[in-house]
Amino acid sequence: MQTTYDTLWAKSLRTGEKDIKSAMVYLDAAIEVAVQLNDVKKQFNCIWYKGFFSEDNQELDNALKYYHEAEKLAEQLTHVQKNAIYTDIAIAYKKKGLYKNAQEYHNKTLKLAQQENDLEAIENSYEGLGTLFSLADDFDNAITNYLKSLQYAEQRKNTAGIIISLKNIADCYGRMNDFKQALVNIEKSYQMAIALGDKELISHVISLYAELLGKANRFDEAYSKLDEGLLLSEKNPKLSKKRYKLLIIKGDLLIQRGKFEEAERCFQECIENQNVLNNQSVCKLNYELGNIYLHKKDKKKALLFFNNSLNISKEFNYYLESEKVHRKLYELYKSENQVGKALFHFEIANTLRDSIFNQEKTKRVQELEFRYQLEKSDKEIQSFKLRENNYMLYASVCVFCVALAFLIYIVLMRGQNYKALKNKTEEIEQQNKKLEETNQVLHQFAYASAHDLKEPLRNIGSFVTLLQRRYAKDLPPEANEYMAFVTGGVKKMNNLLEDLLQYSTLTMNGKEVEKEDVKLEEVVREITQNLQSTIESRNAIVEFDMKMANVYMSRLHTTQLLQNLISNAIKFVEDKPIVRIHSEEKNGNVLITIQDNGIGIKKEYGDKIFNLFQRLHKNDVRFEGTGVGLAICKNIVDKYHGKIWFESIENKGTTFFIDIPKMAA
Repeated sequence: MQTTYDTLWAKSLRTGEKDIKSAMVYLDAAIEVAVQLNDVKKQFNCIWYKGFFSEDNQELDNALKYYHEAEKLAEQLTHVQKNAIYTDIAIAYKKKGLYKNAQEYHNKTLKLAQQENDLEAIENSYEGLGTLFSLADDFDNAITNYLKSLQYAEQRKNTAGIIISLKNIADCYGRMNDFKQALVNIEKSYQMAIALGDKELISHVISLYAELLGKANRFDEAYSKLDEGLLLSEKNPKLSKKRYKLLIIKGDLLIQRGKFEEAERCFQECIENQNVLNNQSVCKLNYELGNIYLHKKDKKKALLFFNNSLNISKEFNYYLESEKVHRKLYELYKSENQVGKALFHFEIANTLRDSIFNQEKTKRVQELEFRYQLEKSDKEIQSFKLRENNYMLYASVCVFCVALAFLIYIVLMRGQNYKALKNKTEEIEQQNKKLEETNQVLHQFAYASAHDLKEPLRNIGSFVTLLQRRYAKDLPPEANEYMAFVTGGVKKMNNLLEDLLQYSTLTMNGKEVEKEDVKLEEVVREITQNLQSTIESRNAIVEFDMKMANVYMSRLHTTQLLQNLISNAIKFVEDKPIVRIHSEEKNGNVLITIQDNGIGIKKEYGDKIFNLFQRLHKNDVRFEGTGVGLAICKNIVDKYHGKIWFESIENKGTTFFIDIPKMAA
């Protein structure tokens, strides 16, 4: 009977990665044998692995069901099995976004490890808590817990643990866009991995190192690290999964640089060996190859790979991937004038987008609730500590009371003036509070209106398109003309709502923005890539300094500001657009100029052009727009206490000037 169990167990492990249904059948049979053997540990292992396979297949509800079954059996086993199942339950809850439940089980693991003085388990528990806080975007707490994990790894002289902790810390800094600290920590991790000589660990560290270098726009160094990892994994079966992860990262970076042929080779090698990859990776690879072939105008191959990706995303409920594929299929069929199929994919993509938006909103609320509860717990702990120290502070309180009595005496002597001043202050505070509440309501109304109006607008556009497609031949010419006016209006209204959403999101953000040293030449280079199709279609020339000044701003705000101005500079030109971008440091400020050879702006418009919905060419069909772009620019510049203005000569061109204070990082 023992042999039967061993055979079933081995078969389940062999088939688990690709054929989960068969693996589950083997495990169920193995559980029956384990029950007959009255072996609790074997039952625990089988149920535990049913949870593991379910989790790997993104079936998180089933995974938690099996893990909790295994948890009950673990009560009869050692603390090692308890710790293992607590950890996996915590990980499954993290993946579901149930951070409070995840924290509860990580704390169970930590408490049990501390009771048993199991230093390895304590180290792993702190690492798990770090990962939890990192997922909730609470990077301060994440780094704190990773540092505790690092401390125990150093105490145990566990070099592999030190390497992983440094890597995790680097990942947090990278997600905070602090690439300087991220690269310092990942370099330490990398050097220790090289010294240890563990090829699997080296490959693991290199993948994050390359991603961080890519995010920091140091692409040549990123390629070098990736090639190093690929050479390490060549003809090494143990590193096959790591190899294909490195190839996917390299392909993504190559696409960012517009190197589609090289990216195709990376992704094709992965597809040829997809049997060792998980389903989500295979889904992504098919989508990326579809994109590449769409770019190469090979629509037949693009359709093949998009459909492969769509089938996988449907089977495993990858909603985000599914929405992206439907969007691409809409573009593909639209370019082929297959209106029915295009509209079908367009409607599904929109339905999925709304569903994804709601899921992301729910996840964000869960993150905020988790962080609120965490802060609340911290305050309760601090309050408890204060109560413990009350006796020690008694003497100080007495001294304070004497001083307070003296202060009250002075205040009473000046009572009348103080009372009047206080009343006035309270009155001003109330007015400010009312004004802030009114502004907040207006901003939220603008945001909600723009977002909620998009759904009926989509329906209008969809149904008018259906009417045109089905009844165009039966309707008089003027009816078709009227419907064309409607679809044109829908398109303009949709663009207006998109811009209004962007503007209201920007103005609603009352929090202090996260600033960093931003290299203007990197941002401008990125913008020219974003606008590449427009630049090519207009045969435009965009010139900028190879070395430009740095600004201390949010990178997102910098991109929004410059992209609006550069796209306007290309748009409002009748002939071949020529745009020149320059920056220089002046009197502690950074002056940015964006010059075009366009139609110019009349002097009488003045600062009106920065008002919301102010369009100078409403009746000119050559120049579409919503009148929101320059209002966004003005709002961004105001946030940084800067100035924006323009100088223009009609039919000769316009130069926009942005003067931003240069602040030290």
